[in-house]
Formats: sequence, C-alpha cells, structure tokens
Amino acid sequence: MPERTYLITPGPTPVPPEVAAAMARPLIHHRSPDFKLLLEQTLAQLRRAFATEQEVLLFAGSGTSAMESAMANLLSPGDDILVASAGNFGDRWTKIARAYGIEPRIHAQPWGEALDPAAVAAQAQGAVAVYITHSETSTGVVHDVRAIAEALRPAGALLVVDAVSSLGGVELAMDEWGVDVVVSGSQKALMTPPGLSLTCENSTNNGGGNAGNGDGNQKEQLPQRKKAGTRLDLRFPITGVQEMARGRSFSGIGIGFRCLCHTTLPTHVMRLMASRPYPPSKR
Repeated sequence: MPERTYLITPGPTPVPPEVAAAMARPLIHHRSPDFKLLLEQTLAQLRRAFATEQEVLLFAGSGTSAMESAMANLLSPGDDILVASAGNFGDRWTKIARAYGIEPRIHAQPWGEALDPAAVAAQAQGAVAVYITHSETSTGVVHDVRAIAEALRPAGALLVVDAVSSLGGVELAMDEWGVDVVVSGSQKALMTPPGLSLTCENSTNNGGGNAGNGDGNQKEQLPQRKKAGTRLDLRFPITGVQEMARGRSFSGIGIGFRCLCHTTLPTHVMRLMASRPYPPSKR
C-alpha cells in the first residue's frame, strides 16, 4: 500500500496530516463529560463557519442526506417550489424533490453560467421555497447567494442553500444575508473525512431570513413551516415518513433535522473540527 494516496476528485478532499493524526488518538466515550465538551466546541466552531448565531445540527450522513433533510422537513407532496440550477448538483435538488412526490418549477441556466438573481426571483413568485447551490462543483461556478437572497426577499419564499462544497472555503454569512436553511458536509472544504452532515436553519426573522420578509400568506398554508416571528418546525411531515416507508427516500437515509443520534458521531472527526481555526465571519 502506498504511503500517500492522491485524491484527484472534487470530493472528498485529501485529509491533512493533522486530521489523520487525530483519527489515531484514543476514542472518547460518547456519554462522558469529555465528549459533551467536544460536541459543544465543535458546534460553536461550526456556527462561525456558517456565520450564524443559530443552532447547527450535526448528524451522521452524506451531504446528500443533509440535502434530503431540507426537503423532507420543509415540504410535502404537491408543494410549489422552485429549483434554480446551472449544473449537476443543482439538478440534484430536482431529483430529491421528485423522490418526495414534488414536481418543482425549474429555473435552468446553461452549465458554466452564474444564476441570475433577478430571473430566479421573477420565477419564484408564489413558491413556498427556493432551492439553490452555492458552489456548483460540476462547473466550478460560485453563485451569488447574497444577491439571490436579496432578490427573493419580497416574495417571502424560504431560501435553501446547498453549501456542501463551499462551507469553509467561500464566504457564506447566513444571518447577515438572510438565508433560511443551509446544508453541508464534512468532506469538502472542511477537509475532514466523509460521514457528517451539517444543517442550520435561521429561526429568527429580525433582519434575516426570507420567510419573515414577505406577507406570510404562503406560510399560513404550511403550518409546519416558518412564519414571521416563529421558529421553523423541524419535525418530519407525515407524508415524508410514509414515502420513506415505501422505500422512496432518495439517499436511503432520510434523517430529519431533529432525528439526531450523537452517539454515532466519529469523535476523532469532531475533535479536528473543533480545533480547526475558522476565520471570523465578515459581519
């Protein structure tokens, strides 16, 4: 076996030597005070990565499972949503939506282009949620999430962002920009092994979060979603559970935001995530 393997792929990214060294350290018992402290430190650092004061939810799963959780927890079959895509991973939102019985509107732009915020907002009128990708790995384009969030604000639709490949590598100020939900994974810019899903939802509407800036009429039709001044209900819609029972869960995991099992988390990965020096957000 060679001493070093070079991963010439878009992800997972190569694991730095200090990460590999941390993986060789003794395991921490998952019910011990040490583990509790480690988890708290990890989540605190992740809030800095998301540039948010909100709770970051960490659970075992792939980046796709984080994307799926943002679909299963917010929507039910037949909901009116918009997927804005200009690449392969933008198209993945459409595949996940269809697996949950939702036929999305699609704003498609040629691969290699950046999403046009005004065009996305124009097509989002009446939609309850808009799903976009921050860094489109298939083309290398970074979409302007800040401008898209600003353009969507009058519509009042939830903005859900796939930041699987961008979190920690490209600026993303969730609270300041008013993004409602961001999902990510451990194996890209964070440079740790695959296996952890990261999800954060903006539960405040004081200057942030698109759901609090519209007239709220769409949200009144969706009792499990965010309304102005309230916290987003993150329980599974019963329809999502039924679809999972029928074997239609897209990634095979279908974990809900609140269906966490911290006892399964790789503590060596968390240790490295807690110790990584994330730069403070530009706020």
